[in-house]
Parts: sequence; structure tokens; C-alpha cells
Amino acid sequence: MEKRILGNSGIAVSPIAIGCWSFGGGAYWGEQSQKDVDAVVNMALDNQVNLFDCAEVYNDGDSELSLGKALKGRRDEAVIITKQVITPDQDDTIARFEASLKRLDTDFVDVMMIHWPTNDRALMERTLTRYQQLVDAGKVKAIGISNFGVKQMTMVKELGFTSCVNELHYNIASRAIEHEIIPMCQDHGMGVLTYVSLQQGVLTGKYQSFADIPPRQARYRHYDVCRSQGMHDHKGSGAEAELTALLSVLDGVAKEQNVTIMEVVLGWALRQQGITSAIVGCRNLEQLSDNLKGGSFVMDDATCDLLTKASQPIYEKLGTCADYLFPVDQCRVI
Repeated sequence: MEKRILGNSGIAVSPIAIGCWSFGGGAYWGEQSQKDVDAVVNMALDNQVNLFDCAEVYNDGDSELSLGKALKGRRDEAVIITKQVITPDQDDTIARFEASLKRLDTDFVDVMMIHWPTNDRALMERTLTRYQQLVDAGKVKAIGISNFGVKQMTMVKELGFTSCVNELHYNIASRAIEHEIIPMCQDHGMGVLTYVSLQQGVLTGKYQSFADIPPRQARYRHYDVCRSQGMHDHKGSGAEAELTALLSVLDGVAKEQNVTIMEVVLGWALRQQGITSAIVGCRNLEQLSDNLKGGSFVMDDATCDLLTKASQPIYEKLGTCADYLFPVDQCRVI
């Protein structure tokens, strides 16, 4: 699998990245076999997929612990991203990072990310200063950010820090970052990693109706707010008719080209300007095998244009707010 350079970091990464949120199991995803994690990580590396996305909050640290076990003996083949949530008092930043290193069973991570931004300038500066200290100590190769909008990226630049990547919600049905965020990332030498790359399974065609989507996965603005059964209140009616129409077009393209819808969705995203890699969850070898096909699917210009046009009504309906969980007037990505 051909590698791409992650922004201005010089780090070569695969276009498909393994999302490690399910690793270690937990309340959100349920039980996850370490045997399956080991198999997924090793098969990924065998197929030149080297990027693994983790975070300290994923399953209360068990995700990092599980990834560390799976990478034993092969750490030098992997690029590890881990993330921290900013807390009001960042005096524990380095201690928390050291705990992540211990769980991951490594001496360094390739990219250390701020998981969600803060609009508190002083707090942002303190956090980034500590991250830079970790870079200077050789424990982090590069700094990254996640869910940062234009104003928040501008703050990072004004504070004198450099990020190599911005990790954001993006797929063919979630295109808000195309408006201003991707262009700014490109202007400042940042790669873009996409999460919710398959809209948590909806863009694979696995659900027969929106009513079949589990409430946890139906909490996004794409769906009527009733779908989340009170778990999340984005206050909107969704874009279900528009999404249904897009799924029909995706299904038609998949059948015409004798591939899966998943391959079409990932193939489209990886063709878009500014996108470095798409993060996908893989709980077993079957899921990994499907995702690998998506990473190698070559899409022609005409098909790409057709799909972009088919997704435009969703883009117009949901707007340019890149936070798909909260009401537009409470957007956290600004």
C-alpha cells in the first residue's frame, strides 16, 4: 500500500489507518478479544498499513494497553497516534502522557494530539508548551490536533506552535470541513485524518432502515433527533431523505463496478484534496480485509464527480458546521 506523508512531519503513513477505539473493549463497543486485536494489528502491518489511532480516554486506557500488547515485537513498523483531552489544569499533562507510554509499552509516540480544542488561549498555550517539551525530549515526534476549526487553528499558529495534522469527522455524507478547514490545513502544511469514515457503518449499507441503527450510532445530525432515544440532542430533523438517495447511488456504483459500498466510500474520500488517511475501525480480520480493499480501490474521475454531486444535497442540508453531534449554534469546531 503506497504511503503518504503526514503533513509537515515527514512521517510516511498508509492511506488506511486503524482506529483503536474498540480495542480493549468497554461500555461503548462491548467485549473485544485481545486475540482478534493481535490478529488485526499483525495483518495490518503485513499489508503495509502502519497507522494506528488511539487515545487515553478510549476504554479508560484499555485501548492503549491492548494496542501495546498487539504491537509487541513490531513497534518499529508502526506509527502511533494518541490523544489527550485538555483539562482546566494541565499540570498533569506529562504524567498522563507517561502513563500512556507505559500502557502502549513504548518509549515514544509518533504523534501526540489534543483531542478536542479549548477556546481558552492561556490554557491552549500551556498545553502546547508541554507537548513541545515532550517533542524536545524525544518522546513525541510531532504534535497534532483533532477537531480544530479555522479560529482554533489560527490560535495555535499565533501561539507559535506547529501541528502536522488535524483529525476530523469526514466522509461523503459529512463534508463540512471542505468549506474552510481543509483549505486552511493545506495552506499550513497539515494533513487531514478522517474519523467516522464510514459513518459508523451506515455508509456500508449494513442497515435496512434508519430505525435499525443503534441509538449510540444514530446521535449525529444526519438523523432525526428521535433516533438517539434521548442519548444526544442535536435538536434537528436530520437529512434522512437525502442520505437515502445517496445510499442508492452508492449501491448502484458498487454493483456496476463489482465492489462493495465500503470500497466506494473509502475510495471517494481518499481521492479528495487534502485527505491523508481514513481511519476505520476493525474488530476482526474480516472487517480489516474489507477495509483494505477500500484503501486500494481506484476511482475514476467520472465516478468521483457523480458521487460528489449525489452527496451535495446532504452537504447543503447539514451546512458547514463540522461538529455533527451538537446543534449548529453550539458547534465546538470553530
